[in-house]
Amino acid sequence: MIHLIDSSRFSISSIILVLILFVSTNISCSADRSNDEKLDGRWSVVDALRNGRKTGTLQDAFFEFRADTLMTTNIFGEEQGYDFELTSGGFKQLGSPEIDYVIERLKGDTLVFSTVINRYNFHFTAVRDTVYAQ
Repeated sequence: MIHLIDSSRFSISSIILVLILFVSTNISCSADRSNDEKLDGRWSVVDALRNGRKTGTLQDAFFEFRADTLMTTNIFGEEQGYDFELTSGGFKQLGSPEIDYVIERLKGDTLVFSTVINRYNFHFTAVRDTVYAQ
């Protein structure tokens, strides 16, 4: 019979300890990776869908996020500032109107997110605007 683990050298508790260390290391590395992608900065909307159809009313739309939890956007026409908070799956615009946004992808210079405003489903694709880089 082949023994992969010499039981005289390894106890069950030491194997469990190694497994716990392995799992906790992987979890902390995953958390670090999510922190690599920052929301801070100005994002220009390059594609916008309203109820699954392309909309031209959001041409030149943008979202700008500052580290002090201030978000500026022009999706309602005039440029307006709102407080915002990060949530587990995206961000929440505070004040009136209060809107929850779901981040579907944040990688490099691309941000894909969605929300519901006045019973309309919106899906945005935005790119980091390097002209306004902080």
